[in-house]
Formats: sequence, structure tokens, C-alpha cells
Amino acid sequence: MDTRIKQCLVSIIIPNYNHAKFLQKRLDTIINQTYQNFEVIILDDASTDRSIDILKTYKNHEKISHFIVNTQNSGSPFKQWFKGISVARGDYIWIAESDDFASPLFLEKVLGCFNRSYAPDVVFVGTTNVDANNNDIGNTTRIERKYEKLLEKDFNMAGKEFLNYFMPDYCIIRNVSSAVFKKSLLSEKAKKVITYKTIGDFYFWVHLCLENYRFTYMSEKLNFMRKHEGTVRNNAKKMTYRKKEYRLIHRVVLLRKWFNYALIKKIIIYNIKSVVRKA
Repeated sequence: MDTRIKQCLVSIIIPNYNHAKFLQKRLDTIINQTYQNFEVIILDDASTDRSIDILKTYKNHEKISHFIVNTQNSGSPFKQWFKGISVARGDYIWIAESDDFASPLFLEKVLGCFNRSYAPDVVFVGTTNVDANNNDIGNTTRIERKYEKLLEKDFNMAGKEFLNYFMPDYCIIRNVSSAVFKKSLLSEKAKKVITYKTIGDFYFWVHLCLENYRFTYMSEKLNFMRKHEGTVRNNAKKMTYRKKEYRLIHRVVLLRKWFNYALIKKIIIYNIKSVVRKA
């Protein structure tokens, strides 16, 4: 790896809430990365399971720079994101969700992409869906079906173009664990993610697209995304929030891209269908 990349510190933020069952694998696959210039910031959002007991076994590890435990639940994982970012020292941020895990080559390969001539602001990788017992359950989500051909190969894309793939409700970056981004691109608008309860990540990526930041995708499946009973799709209350939050994000896009007919058409059709389904 290029020596300039080796000098770059990565801040790895692990926001946890009641993921005791998955924490050891999450933490071990971080600590055992082949790229070792990183700090780990652990945040627990007042878990009620055995999370704290497990996290404490890692508390004194040399890679752990911050160990932050809330006494009261914040109500949003995205507030935890920015609490971690506020103390991060790294040039790059990896928000590693506590129920996912990664290949030991994840950071090495992702950091290598930042030094290419395209000079991306965000790098994300292919994702394998797994169940609560680490079994591969296949990449069969609607997003993966819709963009199967696109996701088969590596690509670079400017945000202005990439935004078209997100609208109206396709978070093509499967989850935040699959991505690393430059800390320098964060702004006050980006921090609005903390007002979201379920799809703050979707808002975050859409915001970066609107600012025309550059994205690089590496098709190699180095991220493992967990699907289990605690995920949003299995929570009716969270799904209600999700629909409301899509509408909020659509308004942001409409205000910025009112002249983009194809984009606006996608949003209008989506919202008409939502009204029809309610009727």
C-alpha cells in the first residue's frame, strides 16, 4: 500500500444498542484488520442486554480511544454517529454498525481506493446479507435486483449522477458499514442526519450527492450486513417513521433539483403510489 495511505488515521465509530449477540464478531473483525492505523470509538446507547459486559472486555484494548456509555437512550442511532465523529481524530470515518462485520481486508482495500487518480470522497464495497447466525442468505433485496448489473463491477461516479440511482427510495449504498468517507466533507447540513430516526443514512448519502461529492464502488464483497428481528423492516413503528422521512428527503431534493425532470418524475410517481396504497 502507498505510504501516504498508511499515514492516514481512520476513526472507526461503533454505535451499539442491544446487539450483545453480535458484538464479539463485530469488534474482532475490526481489531484484526490488515490495515492497522485506526482508532476505535465505542458508543453504547443505554443497552438493556449484556452489551456493556461484552464491551468492557475490549475497553482497555490499545485501539480503543473512547468508550462512551449513555445513561439514557438517545432515540436515534444517527445522534450516536455524530457524537462519535465529534471526538474522532482520523482523516477518514468508518461507521461500523454493531450487528454487522467485515472482511479483515476491508480497510486495506478501501483506503487504497482513496489514493487512485479519481480521488473519491466516499468509497463503498459490495455487501453480503447474512442472518443472525452468520449464514449467507443471498443478495436478493429489491435494490440488488434493480441494480444487479451496476453492482457487478467497480465504478466511479459523481454525486450529481449518482443521485438518480437513489431516487425515490433506493439506498444503493446498502448500509453505512460498507462505506468509508472523508471527515472533511461533513457540514452543518450533513449534521441534520441526527433529526432522523430510521433512514438518516439515506439522507446522508443524498446530501453528499446533492453536493456533488465523488463516489467509488468496489464490487468485492467485504461487508457483511446482518438481517435479524431488530432491523427496521421487522419493526412496524420504525416503518411508519421511514415513510415520513422519505417524504422529508424528497422535499430536500425537490428544492435543489426542481429543474431535473426525470428526478422529479420519480419522486412524484412514488408519492402518488403511496397515496393510492393508503386509499
